[in-house]
Amino acid sequence: MAFVLCPTPIFLPGGDCPQTPDVRRIRVREHESISLSKKCKGMEELKQVHGQIVKLGLLSNSFCVTNLVESSALPAWGSMDYASSIFGWVEEPGTLDYNAMIKGYVRDLNFEGALLMFEEMLERDVVPDNFTYPSVLFG
Repeated sequence: MAFVLCPTPIFLPGGDCPQTPDVRRIRVREHESISLSKKCKGMEELKQVHGQIVKLGLLSNSFCVTNLVESSALPAWGSMDYASSIFGWVEEPGTLDYNAMIKGYVRDLNFEGALLMFEEMLERDVVPDNFTYPSVLFG
């Protein structure tokens, strides 16, 4: 039996979440926001997407926030200061959030920042994955 993670913290058997109008609207907004953040070509565009996410009330959505962290930390035009400010609002950062921050620090040649982020990850009992170690070891 397969389980589906719905926008609310409920596991439902089967393939689809209940499709109430509110759930559909939230999912469409999530997907639009994530898609827009991936298409950004600079910080100004990303800041507009960030503002839209805040306006739509999606800032508590971990997928949207993780995507914002990645979109601000990883591109050559990205800003670790901006990524750090978003990351600071994440109540329970996960492996993807930490990986994006570590990679971003390495991209900025801030190896000390990358190691400090890795230490924080371990201290908060967030489990590193096979994408974490190459950034830390070979950064």
